[in-house]
Amino acid sequence: MLYTAFKNLNEVAGDTLNGTGIESIKDTVNTFAITAALLGAAADVVPGVGGILAALAQTGLVWALYVKINNTLGISISEHTIKFIGSAILTNIITNAGYLIIAYAAAAVMSFIPIFGQAGSAVTHLALGYILIYASAVVYLNFLTHTFKANGSFNIDESDKTKQNIKDVVNRSNVKEIIKEGKNAFKEAKDNGEFERAKKDMRCPRCGEKITIAQDYCTSCGLKLK
Repeated sequence: MLYTAFKNLNEVAGDTLNGTGIESIKDTVNTFAITAALLGAAADVVPGVGGILAALAQTGLVWALYVKINNTLGISISEHTIKFIGSAILTNIITNAGYLIIAYAAAAVMSFIPIFGQAGSAVTHLALGYILIYASAVVYLNFLTHTFKANGSFNIDESDKTKQNIKDVVNRSNVKEIIKEGKNAFKEAKDNGEFERAKKDMRCPRCGEKITIAQDYCTSCGLKLK
């Protein structure tokens, strides 16, 4: 789905996007998704509200992810507008995919159960963090494809019309399949030991500076981590 979304965007852009962009975007999505997953799992130290804290952290990472994708593709959209788009996309993905709502709710309940319940909740948030970032990336590329104009610009503003466009894009996207692909990407990253390596040497997904799970912001670039 990620490759298809990039291919569709490149087609409407007249094959003008960097041909190596998809590999760069794939690596970027994986890096941001791993960071979001680890932050989500760490949030379970606060029973019940850990999921809320995780979702808030992941929202900030979605904004930063979109900025990095834009830089890779040579697209100029203001940071404020990116936040507007990111919040709308996340809201629609979560409401469109009932599985995610159930999973977050189940994790919240498990987090109140000492040891095994909290461990199960942490594992759930680890997967949800990765999948949510992955799905957000695919939907964003679909949204850019939908809003691309013949003159090379994008028909995007902070209006109810844009919110409706995002809702339409999410509804037309096969969210179930996107989440399935996100699960597979998560499993692949886990099997490859990427999470364990990231825990030992955690880096800011935006600038690459060394960070810790306890940090609220990256001390180098200011990215909000929590």
